[in-house]
Amino acid sequence: RPFVFHLSTFFWFLVQLTVMPALFASILDRVGGLPHNVWIALFATAWYGLHPAMAETMNYIIQRGELYSALGVVAALWLYVRFPGARRRGLYLGPVILGALCKGSVLVFPFLLAAYVFLFERDPARSGWSAAIDALRKCRLALQVCAALAAVLWFMTLPSLAPGTIPAHAYWITQPYVALRYFLSFFVPAHLSVLSDLRPLSSVLSPAGLAGMLFLAALAAAIWFTARVAEWRPAAFGLLWFGIALLPAAVFPQSEVEDDRRMFFPFVGLVFAVTWTGYRVLESRGMARKM
Repeated sequence: RPFVFHLSTFFWFLVQLTVMPALFASILDRVGGLPHNVWIALFATAWYGLHPAMAETMNYIIQRGELYSALGVVAALWLYVRFPGARRRGLYLGPVILGALCKGSVLVFPFLLAAYVFLFERDPARSGWSAAIDALRKCRLALQVCAALAAVLWFMTLPSLAPGTIPAHAYWITQPYVALRYFLSFFVPAHLSVLSDLRPLSSVLSPAGLAGMLFLAALAAAIWFTARVAEWRPAAFGLLWFGIALLPAAVFPQSEVEDDRRMFFPFVGLVFAVTWTGYRVLESRGMARKM
């Protein structure tokens, strides 16, 4: 009788869709109190909530950990941004701890938090590596808590666990191409499937392997250039979120090189980046003022 499972999953999905616009609007307020910030945040959230790729996680009962871990990160970051006075008490880490009990991918939170601090709250007197190190220093509590959670999860994992039989090298060289497919699926969700038939690549020099490497280079370049301009930093943050959220599944080999449910967490950042980019393009053409 899966009804109760589906009902609870959908409820927590609605909770995530409630927190997301609050997080997005709070970040956009960092780059200017634009009158459209709330509407931009709501549009991005609606796009995310109605995206066909979300159905994979919503319908897959035994993979609800994807939802809970993503909700934990979104809620924790919103608490950090919205209530700066409570940061010293570390209350914002509560959702991270709960999310980690569901899925280990939530442990990338300190790096997302550092990306936020680096882009939106860094010391104006610092730049480059100095600013990056300072951002990590400000996130040391999150790093310590997530390191402790990682140790607990490692201790609780059975030594006999065999997540997959794919050779690690073949798995790793396939992940840049998989990231490209995820990115394209955001715009054209034509490859959605319960079980992907994508096979591991035999060489990084294959056409798919080269396409994946070029995509990573393009993604890094887009992050670099958008991070240099204050008005474009929400796009940089969203792209960083997309890349960082993909790391756990890319680093630890699993039974499938590609899985639609792995788009659930990264798409939170990607939809934010794409929506803000679209708004900036419309604004440059004078169309946003007419909205």
